[in-house]
Amino acid sequence: MAGLGLNQGDQLAVTLKGDQAVIKAKKQAALDALEQIQKAFADSGIKEEELQTEAIKQRKRLAKEIKWV
Repeated sequence: MAGLGLNQGDQLAVTLKGDQAVIKAKKQAALDALEQIQKAFADSGIKEEELQTEAIKQRKRLAKEIKWV
């Protein structure tokens, strides 16, 4: 199994690509997803500080909305 990138006891993630099933360790699937997110963020040209500032604004806006519902 180690030759396939899997170890005994690994939890598996199964995805379909066309008519094939792709089986990966869940940890590897999560790392692959993180890599895609990091690449998309780097390609976007948005600065991390901008993203954090906007996230804080939106979180505060949502908190206010929820209190008044």
